[in-house]
Parts: sequence; structure tokens; C-alpha cells
Amino acid sequence: MTLASPSAALRGSILRDTQAGPGLISVAGRQFSFTLEQHWRSERPPTVGARVDVQLNGDELAGVALVDDAQLAKEMASQAAGQVAAHGQQLLGRALAEFGKAPLVALGALWLGWFAFAWISVRIIGTQTVSFSFWDMVKLLSAGNALEAMQYGQGGFGFWNVVALACALAPLLPLVWRDRRASFGLAAPLLFMLLQAARLYWGIQSAAGEMQKQMGGLGNPMGRAMQDIGGQMLDAMLKSISLGLGLYLSVAAALVLGFSALVRLRR
Repeated sequence: MTLASPSAALRGSILRDTQAGPGLISVAGRQFSFTLEQHWRSERPPTVGARVDVQLNGDELAGVALVDDAQLAKEMASQAAGQVAAHGQQLLGRALAEFGKAPLVALGALWLGWFAFAWISVRIIGTQTVSFSFWDMVKLLSAGNALEAMQYGQGGFGFWNVVALACALAPLLPLVWRDRRASFGLAAPLLFMLLQAARLYWGIQSAAGEMQKQMGGLGNPMGRAMQDIGGQMLDAMLKSISLGLGLYLSVAAALVLGFSALVRLRR
């Protein structure tokens, strides 16, 4: 029985180089001796562990050549991509069996709505606007003054961003935790959005109250006039805010996920 047809190419590896006599390669579960003069087909010398293309003529070794580094890297990348695709397909199959199509589509829409699309746009000067995704807004809410944060783009990664990431992945919890309570993970994005909406509302109310309090501290009637001006400034700032696609997409997706959690918990 032969390993391959005449002149067929197989992939092997070098077990011993030719510095102290014939080299040794392993291919298709067998070992072959080779020499530089008779078998080696590359300009670079053989090194232990290198991958090689092996030409066999029946059961006889016909030639050995180093595999090009670029080709080897391409093959490794292709193999890794194939493994990732296989695992991804397996995970998708498990997710479809666990949730069905609608919650998975909703989860994808939620991620787009949170991280890719704008939730609000704020008009700064004339037609110049600044847009914020939900992820950006979570960072802005950590800046303290919600109005100033939106106006000047302040804020940074903090505790609430970590919670946001956890809530974005929470709907996948039933895939790794086989417990009825894992279904609550599907409702996590909706609950988190409601919490952040409450934080935003109270932040704006607090900032507005502080602004009017400072302007009203000048005494009457100047105080009342400054309060009116402060109220007008607040109204103008709120009117400069427009809602974006990300908000509507996120709300719709979170409602679908929340409904799915309710259905699963009532089974």
C-alpha cells in the first residue's frame, strides 16, 4: 500500500536537520531520511520544526521543500477562521434552539442601537450638531452635570459602562446557565435603559434647579428676571436635542427581549 500516487505532494515537518548527516522528516504518519544533495529543493537550509512540502514517488521520497512563510500564515489564518466559523455556527444553532429567531434578531438590533447608532443629537452652533450613542450617554452621565456633559462632550469610561456591557451580554445567559432564573437576563437591557433614563431625568432636573437657584440668588426683581432667563436657556438647550434612530431601535429591541423573558418565565 502506498501513501500517495507518484509525485503527490504532502505536508510534513522536519524532525532532524542535515548538519550531522541525513535529515529526518515526518509525513503522513511515517518518517523519511533526506539529504541536501538528493532531496532538498529550497534555497534556505532545513531547520528542526519547519513545515515542508514533501514529494513522494510511491513509497520513495522524491523531494522536500520549505513551505513559504506567507503561505503557511495564510493556511493557519484560514484554519483558524474555519474553526471560528464552525464554533460560531454551533453557537448560533444552540442560540436558535434556545431562544428562537425573534429574540436573537432583537439582541443584534439592541447592540446596534446601543453602540453603533446615535440616540440623541445636540445642536451646538447653527447647524453644527454632536451625536451621542447610548454608550456615549452612559459615559456622559458619569460626568456629574448632565446638561454640561451633553453640551461639552465630557465623561469617561466608568462603573456604569461595565454594567452596560454586562447587560448587553446578559440575554445570552441561558446559553451558559441552565436555570430558569437565567431568563431574567433577557430583561436586563430594558431595566438598565429605564434606570439610565431616570438618572438622565434627575440629572437634568438637578442641573436646571441649580442653575435657577444661582440666578435667583441675586434678589428681586433681578433674581426673578435671571430665573426667567435661566428657564429660557434651559428650554433652548432641550429644544436643541433631537432623538436618533438608535433610541427607537434600542427601545423596540429591549421590549422584544423583555417580552421574551416574560414568556420564558411563564412556561
